[in-house]
Amino acid sequence: MLACPVCQQALTLDQKTYRCPANHCFDMAKQGYTNLLLAQHKKSKDPGDNKDMVLARQSYLHGGHYQPILDGVISMLPSQPIEQLMDCGCGEGWYTRGLAQAIANQQPTAPQVYALDISRPAIQAAAKPKQANLHWLVASITRPPIQPNSLDLITVIFCRDDFVAWRPLLKEGGVIISVNPGQDHLQELRQMIYREPKAHDENAQLNRINGELWQIETHRVKQVITLDQQALQNLLLMTPYYWSASEEVKQALAEKMSMDLTIDVLVRRFKLASSINA
Repeated sequence: MLACPVCQQALTLDQKTYRCPANHCFDMAKQGYTNLLLAQHKKSKDPGDNKDMVLARQSYLHGGHYQPILDGVISMLPSQPIEQLMDCGCGEGWYTRGLAQAIANQQPTAPQVYALDISRPAIQAAAKPKQANLHWLVASITRPPIQPNSLDLITVIFCRDDFVAWRPLLKEGGVIISVNPGQDHLQELRQMIYREPKAHDENAQLNRINGELWQIETHRVKQVITLDQQALQNLLLMTPYYWSASEEVKQALAEKMSMDLTIDVLVRRFKLASSINA
């Protein structure tokens, strides 16, 4: 399944080392993940979410506040068996584990899941506890170290998609499921942070689609949730809004005992055009 990030040949696991025919080697860390992100593909020394952001997201998601979003993704899973799944931008792994369990519950065998994120702290957190069918990779989602024609499903949740890079990785009949913000997502928070908040562009993803992919279904998840003080702080820290919020706004949010926020996301399922009538 895995491809060498240097030469794209197949990687084989020997003990705790992945090796390709050209003898490029990648050791599995003791925590159970593998770093396949090449130095030249980094834009900084430690790209992606830092440890504080990862801990905030871990606490927030395990609080169940985004369970409706995970349920929305599960509702869009294809009916055919899923043997190989790639989760792009998996973060600390909450969605990944939830999806893997849901798929295992609906078919005889558990899927092999390859979860990618550019953040080492995120993957380190995701890899605990270890699970045999979950493979955690520090890797670029725009250069995924996956062999062509390998995947039944690709998921991308709140992360930039790259249909051009992913299309060759799908098997015939393969599916991509994405989650993107709807126009009202977290509007109450954005209204506090920005003087003139703009609604999320719901068509931005559709404008990036390669012509070989057809959208086959869209499901909107929208509801109001109530966050307590700690959950609100975790939400702010785990999102890019943290860097846009002024100190005054951060202080105002810190003083709120609770806050109602709107969840509004679009769960979209895409299938290769050649497979629509298959």
